[in-house]
Amino acid sequence: MKRNWYCSSAHDSSRSLHIVRIVVALILLTHPIHALMHPGDIRGFGHFLASHGLPWSAGLAWAAILLQAGCSLALLAGRFVAPACAGHIFVLGMGIWLVHAPRWRTVGLPDGDHQPGSEFSVLMIACLLGVLWANRCGPAKGAPEQEERSARQGLTVVRIAAALILMIHPIGGLRDPAGLNDLGL
Repeated sequence: MKRNWYCSSAHDSSRSLHIVRIVVALILLTHPIHALMHPGDIRGFGHFLASHGLPWSAGLAWAAILLQAGCSLALLAGRFVAPACAGHIFVLGMGIWLVHAPRWRTVGLPDGDHQPGSEFSVLMIACLLGVLWANRCGPAKGAPEQEERSARQGLTVVRIAAALILMIHPIGGLRDPAGLNDLGL
C-alpha cells in the first residue's frame, strides 16, 4: 500500500518524528558544509579550541566537522540513528560548554558582548533526544502500536523542550524591559 508521505494523517507520530529527524539533520548539515566551503573557518575553530587549552586543536576541529557531516548524513538516511544522535549531542554539548557556559548566555538577556544564546543548541539536543528516545525505546520490527507510542513519547520530549526554551525569551524581557526597546532597531 503506497502512502503519500506529505498527506499523512495527523495522528501519525512516527512520520512527524521522521520529519523532525530530517529537518534537524539538514539544519546541522549546514555547519560542516559551510566549514568545508570555507577552510579558514576550520582553522579559526581550531584556534578557538586551542584558546580553551584543548590539545590537537586543528585535528579536533576537523574531527568535529567530519563528525557533524557523518552524523547528519546518517540521520538523513535513517541509518545508525542512535550513534548519529549521540554524536550530534556530544558536539552540541561541547559547544554549549565552550561557548555559552562561561556566562550561560541566552538570546534576549543583556550580556554586553552580543554573543549568541544557547537556545538553538539546546533545542537541537532536545529534538535529537526525542528521535533517540523513539529509536532506542522503540519496538522490534512489526509492532506498529508500540512504534507509534515511542514516537509520541519522542514528540512529547520535543514539544515540552521547545515550549520551555521559547519561555526564555519573555522571561528575559521581564527581567530587563529596557532591553525590549532594542528589538525594533
